[in-house]
Order: sequence, then C-alpha cells, then structure tokens
Amino acid sequence: MISFKQINKNNKNVLNSMIDKALSFNELNEDLYRQYKDLDVFTLLKLRKRLFLIFQDRICIGFIWLEKTDYKLYRIHSLYLDKVKENIDFGDNLHFLQNKDTLYYECRLNPFNKNVLEYQGFIKKNHTIEMKMDLEGYISAEVNIELNLKIFEENKDEALRCQLQNEIFDSIRRIPLSLKDIFNDESQNYYIKGASYFLNLNGEDIGYGQLIEHDYKNSVTLVNFGLKKEYRKKGYGSLFLNLVINEGKKLGFKTIFLRVSPDNNEAVKLYSRIGFRTCSNIVNYEYKVKK
Repeated sequence: MISFKQINKNNKNVLNSMIDKALSFNELNEDLYRQYKDLDVFTLLKLRKRLFLIFQDRICIGFIWLEKTDYKLYRIHSLYLDKVKENIDFGDNLHFLQNKDTLYYECRLNPFNKNVLEYQGFIKKNHTIEMKMDLEGYISAEVNIELNLKIFEENKDEALRCQLQNEIFDSIRRIPLSLKDIFNDESQNYYIKGASYFLNLNGEDIGYGQLIEHDYKNSVTLVNFGLKKEYRKKGYGSLFLNLVINEGKKLGFKTIFLRVSPDNNEAVKLYSRIGFRTCSNIVNYEYKVKK
C-alpha cells in the first residue's frame, strides 16, 4: 500500500539519506540543501505542504517536492522513486490536488527513470537535445569589426532585454515576457551576474544571449540565444555564438551546454559547426490528476 507523509523533524533523516539517490535518478532534480542549506524547524514548516516522503508497506521508497506555479499547474522540483511495486495515484495521496490538475517534471532521461515515470502514468510532452562544448583548447574565431558584445547591466537594461527577447522569440504559442519576468530571472540561483549579452551591430542591438549555471561543476548553459529575424542567415549567429563562448572561457568555465529542439535543423547545424556535440536528452513529462 502506498502512502505519503509530510516532512517533519522526526523523519527528515530519512529524506537526507535519499538526496544523493535523487540526483542519480534525475540529474536535473533540484537540490534542497542548495536552496535551503538546512532543514531547520522554520524551513520544515515552510515545506510541509510541498515536500512529502513516499512509503510502500511502511518502507520509504522516495519523495516528491512540488510547488504550484499557476492555475491547476504544479512543478515538481525533485522526485525520487525506487523499487515501486504498484501504481501511485498522486491525486489520492496528495489531497490538495484537484481533478485535471497537472504536474510537470523536467528530466534528463536515462533508462531507469524513463521506465519508472512512464509506468506511473507520466506522459512525455516535449523533448530537447542537450549539446555541450569543452572549452579547453577553444580558439575564438575572428569577428566582424562592425559587431560588438555589450554586457547586460542590472537595473538599467531590463526594458531593452524584455523588448528584444519578445521580438526575437515572438510566437503565437509564447506568452510575451514582462519586466517582472526579467527581474525575477535575476533573482534566481542559476543567474550569473555579468554573463548576459547583447549583440550590437553598428549601434543597433540585434541579438541577446546569456550564460546561466549548469548542474555540472565549472559549467554553464547558454539560454535565450537569438537574433532579430531580419539578421538571421547572414552569418551573425555564428559570430555571436563565438563571442559568447569566448566570454564563458574568460569567466573560467570549462564547458558550455545548450538545449535545442531536434526539429530545429538550422540551429543544430550551427551549433555542430561551432563544435557542440549531443550529450543527452531532456524530456518534459506531465501527469494529469484524475478524481
């Protein structure tokens, strides 16, 4: 029989024993101790409705740490399951979940977590490939003298970044960014001050990209990288990419990662030409609550 128990001072040691196992289950699981440092009484009270141990026949087989992010939408920050002999009904065990609520979970795929998640009813929604480039021995390419890199300045360039990203990534399926979103990004643990960049061509800002912390040591991930539509397919993308890679090397990082849709052939070709190689698959799973 499956049961869920809220985390408390009496069972937190059980959770402690699973933290490393959770990172092996899915390398993208968030580390509780990186965010909270210590599960003191105040933190446990804060987490009591978001962090649960999972028991099967009185033996702890895992935990789930989740948070509501939107109407009927919950994000799983971390999940660990081991040797589950039966299906888990998350809706029945987490009584605050309502019919048609959705749990979403980002996973660096491996054979074990794939089997566990899909057995439990998680459905694959989208898939990206993760590519990486080792910076040891990297030599930056020559760059057009008309181009230069501008470092994003906090409390000054937020409006420019917001406007530029909305223009670059405009899509009917995408909700436009707000200034609040930009400031919220700057407050996240992954954010690296001084590692966000505009590409400027003859005085006009035509591109944006940033480096954020990766879960591997001495590594960063390139995100939000793109150019205005009218400047694509003119060679500026590869030049911009080389500039940002060089900045990452100057900052002392050893490896740069990025994610891209496997269907985006032009982007995959660009990254491959620069020296990025596919290293893993990232899958976003969803679990629909039925009551």
